Amino acid sequence: MSSPDEKKDRSDSKSQPEWRKAKIPVTKIEFVPLDAQTQAGKSNIEAKYRDPDNPFHTWTGIGKRSKWLRAYLDQGRHLDEFLVEKDDTENGQRN
Repeated sequence: MSSPDEKKDRSDSKSQPEWRKAKIPVTKIEFVPLDAQTQAGKSNIEAKYRDPDNPFHTWTGIGKRSKWLRAYLDQGRHLDEFLVEKDDTENGQRN
């Protein structure tokens, strides 16, 4: 039977073969400011339609309608109700 001291010697990394040593992957992390890069699939086209309950929900009028807008239209509301006024897009504020 072996003693605990002998087990320590066996677990020494110098006595282990090269392929058994743990290889730690190195990952490079790069921090990019939020405004430096547009999100994938997003464009710089101004929004034409805005959700009155959540101003962060917008739709440019191009492509498939957003879920929030489809839900309102399914409730019987009209697309014209969600048009963004020209003043809203220029100032970034709602009046």
